[in-house]
Amino acid sequence: MFLADDHFLQNPILQIILCLPVYSIGLIHFGKSAIKSIKIGVPNMDVLIMMGTTAAFAYSLTGTFLHWGTNELHQFLFFETTATIITLVLLGNTLENRSVKQTTSAIQELSAMQKLMATRIISEEKTEQIPFKQIQKGDVLIVNSGDKIPSDGVIVQGTGILDESMLTGESEAVHKVQKDNVTGGTILVDGNLKIKVTQVGKQTVLSQIIEMVKKAQNDKPKIQRLGDKISAIFIPVVLGISTITFFVSYFALNISMADALMRAVAVLVISCPCAMGLATPTAVMVGLGRAAKSGILIKGGSTLETFAKVKNIFFDKT
Repeated sequence: MFLADDHFLQNPILQIILCLPVYSIGLIHFGKSAIKSIKIGVPNMDVLIMMGTTAAFAYSLTGTFLHWGTNELHQFLFFETTATIITLVLLGNTLENRSVKQTTSAIQELSAMQKLMATRIISEEKTEQIPFKQIQKGDVLIVNSGDKIPSDGVIVQGTGILDESMLTGESEAVHKVQKDNVTGGTILVDGNLKIKVTQVGKQTVLSQIIEMVKKAQNDKPKIQRLGDKISAIFIPVVLGISTITFFVSYFALNISMADALMRAVAVLVISCPCAMGLATPTAVMVGLGRAAKSGILIKGGSTLETFAKVKNIFFDKT
């Protein structure tokens, strides 16, 4: 749009060749989502993206064939609009996916604490190595210096120094003796222990923390629920405005059909990259994930939203 009319990039055939691959990628990427949302009766932003870009592409293609060789041809070329919108929205999706991936790494890091082998006592002279999932309540496990505690339990023999910072945030290690409780995922810094398992699987403290982080990321705050409601009615409203724009321009203002159609297309195009349906859930999820990665567990998106209104914070020594 910033180039002279005689510039080689103004060639319509070249523009079609450059735009078609981008439009095809957009059609595959956004088209599937748009069709699914229409089928369930809740059109999403991808519907608007496809309508806007398809309208711009079709308008440009039609203008190319109807005005080929005329001086007015460049006025009907909007292939760059199609390519730009798809590129920008795809870039936004890429950034969102990257943010989500970084966020879910907090859960992955917590889950990684459970992916360990435990030494279970079978008899007085015999032990076996078992994965976390095979640990059963009542099993007696051997834990040596430097090992992670495999599961929640109680010490039946030995003493040790445990690093419980992953749970309490306390940097100073804790001395544990017989009959003391230990938590799965904490580290035995020094000593040798035999522990009797009291909680396994989803009942362990670490599993409950992981589940709480997952639920927190799925919990929608009020602003996100508002965004979802607005998005549901946003698309029909935009389509209505676009239709009204065309009829008013063509019938009431006596503007040519081509220009009236262009104004209607402009409404669709401008409405495409709506950040409302993208930015709010991304911001909430990334915020919760970054907090979890720093050892701060927030119970839900609504809690995060309420936290913004806090004026005084009281900390204990941890």
